[in-house]
Amino acid sequence: MKHGDGRNMPTQRAMELGLFEIKETVINRSDGGVDVKRTTKVTGPGVFRKQVLLQKKGCGLR
Repeated sequence: MKHGDGRNMPTQRAMELGLFEIKETVINRSDGGVDVKRTTKVTGPGVFRKQVLLQKKGCGLR
């Protein structure tokens, strides 16, 4: 199981297939520090592939 920053990051293969993209937001703290927040976004092809996989398992939207 992943911990810390990597727990919500897609695999390298999923990134290469274009299923996800990562949005990075830089936050400047009042004490002068800098935080980088990463958010995983699902792309259109990622949504389509997920729907196909769910339909194959009989769980898709009808």
